[in-house]
Amino acid sequence: MIKFLNWLLRWMGIELVALPYLSPEIKTSAKELIAQMDNAVGSGEFKRAQVLRALLNRHPELRERDCALAIELALRGL
Repeated sequence: MIKFLNWLLRWMGIELVALPYLSPEIKTSAKELIAQMDNAVGSGEFKRAQVLRALLNRHPELRERDCALAIELALRGL
């Protein structure tokens, strides 16, 4: 039944995406670090790498994947 419903949703152009839980503290940290790096010199990928490293240093308990997701969500304003 679930496979059928997923197929039907994809057929209609709707795709369900499950996002892991990120605490508001992590999202706020990502937004702050992005704001700090906004005026820095360098390419976008360099800035992203710097924010990712700073976020991992600030929250060592997180996986790199979760920090990257927090950065992407902060950039998109979600």
